[in-house]
Amino acid sequence: GTGTGLSNNKLLMWVFLGSECLLFGGLISTYLIYRSRFGDGPAPGDIFDIPFTSVSSFVLLMSSLTMVLALAAGEAALDWLTVHAGLPEAWRLVVAWARWPLVLFVLHQLIHLLYRAAAESRRGHTWFSRGSIAATLGWVGVTQGFRLYLGEVVDLGATYGSLGTVIGLAMYLYFCALVVLLGAKFDALSSGR
Repeated sequence: GTGTGLSNNKLLMWVFLGSECLLFGGLISTYLIYRSRFGDGPAPGDIFDIPFTSVSSFVLLMSSLTMVLALAAGEAALDWLTVHAGLPEAWRLVVAWARWPLVLFVLHQLIHLLYRAAAESRRGHTWFSRGSIAATLGWVGVTQGFRLYLGEVVDLGATYGSLGTVIGLAMYLYFCALVVLLGAKFDALSSGR
């Protein structure tokens, strides 16, 4: 723990998020300064659809918040049902295990939706594709492999100190993004595009 009462992991995550805000704030400020001094070059509206980008960013942030709140509410409801409603402890285990197929299905559908939205040509509606299945299974493999790697093989905290959490998160996100891109490539190759 730290002197603030927060765990090192939580504190470093906030430091990471703060550094991202500073980085992107610096990039945006630099753009605005150059734009006001020289006045040439494309405007943001020429490159991006600003309303669409704004709505997409808002939806992304709210979906993250919704997932965190849903997880907390689910745990609280399960605790309440176990204590007050007399739900047997065995059911708690069943619910804990039964949520993973649902999580996999939602993850797969989000990846498949991403592939369909980014596709150059639209095909009929499908619930899955080879690439989206491969990406979902790859994501699960990366997650489990990374959990094993961090739990059994290496101690990033001993090597990098408190910065190890940020380095570990960056590595995990990189490998997950790589798996999603490889799934998209597999989808494109399998459909002949």
